[in-house]
Amino acid sequence: MSSFCNTHIRQEERKENYLIVSLFLSDLSNFYFVFILFVFDFYSTVTVNIIMKKKLKVGIFSFTGDEGCVIYFLEMLNERYKEWFELIDFKHARILKRKSIVKDIDVAFVEGAISSKKEEEKLREVRNNSKRVVAIGSCAISGNPSNQRNFFNMETKQEIDFLLKRFNMNEKVLPISEFVKVDDVVPGCPMIEENFVEVLTKYLKEFNVVK
Repeated sequence: MSSFCNTHIRQEERKENYLIVSLFLSDLSNFYFVFILFVFDFYSTVTVNIIMKKKLKVGIFSFTGDEGCVIYFLEMLNERYKEWFELIDFKHARILKRKSIVKDIDVAFVEGAISSKKEEEKLREVRNNSKRVVAIGSCAISGNPSNQRNFFNMETKQEIDFLLKRFNMNEKVLPISEFVKVDDVVPGCPMIEENFVEVLTKYLKEFNVVK
């Protein structure tokens, strides 16, 4: 009888020990589960923040001119690439990327004057898909010097008339403000670097990319 009791007691002790161990392992599993969730949540948040970091959606467009402002922009980009890469998403920039789109643009920087119906239509498409439009350089702002043929004498105009008709050119070369609303300008021929950076910084703040 005594032996039976001792055996029964030992069995009960084992059950208690197993229960304690099970509870411990259960708590440990819960701890690891919570820890894994925490790690996953942390890195997911970091990843999302990196991926979803807000950038200014920019378009660079060229019309009638020598593209001097765009070339000058590339020179600026050589010095500021690392900084601007983290702040700017170039939606349209033929000089930088093969595939460009004219859609959902925050700021469109436009160089060159307008000399044809085709350019008029393209400019209006840019305006309709951009929250802000900035004229960069003298050609876009005033039409000059791309508008020199506007001031030809009658004899010279007659001489070039067949060329204008062949290439579907307008009678006059005009600044972009003659066709669409312009929100800002960056003067110069080519554009003045300090003015461009000032306008870009203004819109980086306006669109909450930087404070």
